[in-house]
Amino acid sequence: MKTVLVRAYTYCNLGDDLFLKVLVERYPEIQFTIIAPKLYEKIFKQYENVFIKQIPSSPLFKKIVMKIVGLFSISKKETYVLNIIKNFYSKEAKFVDAYIYIGGSLFMQKNEKINLIDILNKEITNIFHDKKKFVIGANFGPYLTVSYLDFYKKHLLDYDDVCFREKYSKDIFKDLLNVRNCPDVVFQLKLPVVRKEEGSIGFSLMDISWRKELSQYEGSYLSFIKELISKALDDDRGVYLFSFCADEGDEKVISRIVESFPLKFRNKIGVIRYDGEIDKFLSLYSKVESMFATRFHSMILSSLLGQNIFPIMYSEKMNNVLKDFNYKGTYSKISDLGRLNPSECLKNIINNRLEISSSIIEKSKGNFLFVDKYINNL
Repeated sequence: MKTVLVRAYTYCNLGDDLFLKVLVERYPEIQFTIIAPKLYEKIFKQYENVFIKQIPSSPLFKKIVMKIVGLFSISKKETYVLNIIKNFYSKEAKFVDAYIYIGGSLFMQKNEKINLIDILNKEITNIFHDKKKFVIGANFGPYLTVSYLDFYKKHLLDYDDVCFREKYSKDIFKDLLNVRNCPDVVFQLKLPVVRKEEGSIGFSLMDISWRKELSQYEGSYLSFIKELISKALDDDRGVYLFSFCADEGDEKVISRIVESFPLKFRNKIGVIRYDGEIDKFLSLYSKVESMFATRFHSMILSSLLGQNIFPIMYSEKMNNVLKDFNYKGTYSKISDLGRLNPSECLKNIINNRLEISSSIIEKSKGNFLFVDKYINNL
């Protein structure tokens, strides 16, 4: 049995956990070692081909890596952390046959420097120099400097295959022969068939207060959502708020919104929190008829489920995907919400669909083309 080490964003974020779910279900004959916190033993307990391995921790490690990794340039403390991680991966590399780095926003520049996370990406890949190495499902950017782009033009050459999830990212590296793109990995997810609640409205929400480029629009974002909810409640429609990632503040912003309503309305607002129970969350998500989607993978899931959607774009990665699929419906950037009429948006969402053809689903499976070839020794 081949063994593959998997690195991902493991902060109990639904979108990233769906990447892992698709991966381990596609290859039941492969033993996966996923680098993740102990919580992931519970999330993937049903899979006999998954082993969760935690990076040894220390107070200093937790303080730096779990809180500020990727935000500051290399320092003595960060060098200490880097050495801990390098030693960990060096030991693990002896027991695996390949390395997969899977996820969405894996390559984003936080400031105008090459940061610890970028150095870490390079160092870990070097450790697996004699193994097959794959990047699956990512997008590139946003980035701020040419030096950052040049760094990754060199670094991505270290992989056997890099499959981005949109054409924009691939075109940035069009001169690299190992770079290509396929539709998002989650398009091939098998979803539950659930009867939809007629007239129901869902909202996938995000805390944008800590995002430098978006924090100035927090007031208009919350006002827009609250007005939509008020109108939906007035129309006696089911209202459901979905948290995809508590660690990134989704639950915090949901609480703020719910508590802003009089007590008599709060009990009419359903709150669904992702806590690692993937199938349970997907079942509840699937019953909603229309979705105002701030979360990227909310947009993807709602499209797969045939829900009416209104994408609220917090990043160009959402716009890039909509362009790839020639989406004709209405949407808005977070920065533009203050100019919209919420009542009209609620009324018109019924006309918004992102149609997902069987060919898109098949093309999504192409993310694993070179992993398939490796596993089958082709």
